[in-house]
Amino acid sequence: MDEKLRTFHNGTSFTIGDPLGLIVAHVKKSELTTIYIEHIIDKQSMYHDDVI
Repeated sequence: MDEKLRTFHNGTSFTIGDPLGLIVAHVKKSELTTIYIEHIIDKQSMYHDDVI
């Protein structure tokens, strides 16, 4: 993830998938690149179109 993170521009939002859910984060670049976690969505709260 480190190498890919370096290519993100200031203000880029991205997601990280995990077996337990999804993390939505935001990049803030200045002298120090900072990653802000905006949302953590547990798998139970995610919509799956294959579930009826």
